[in-house]
Amino acid sequence: MCNEMGCLRDLPRVEKDDGWTSPYSPEVQQASGMIAAQVKCPIEDAISKMWDRADADNVSIDDIAAGVLNRTIQFTDSY
Repeated sequence: MCNEMGCLRDLPRVEKDDGWTSPYSPEVQQASGMIAAQVKCPIEDAISKMWDRADADNVSIDDIAAGVLNRTIQFTDSY
């Protein structure tokens, strides 16, 4: 999924001894899985939805992830 900031597939990955890993915190990764299940979309789209919501609410993606994890933020197809 792409937006004006670029494409998710083009984001840098962090190389570790055991392979490649996501640049996102464990909380963002967990929240993206919850969102993907809620709206039945790929993880990449869930992360994009989190970025869109963070931009709209003028907060960080970590703030959105915290809201998803404590269930104060839920996603629908509209975000």
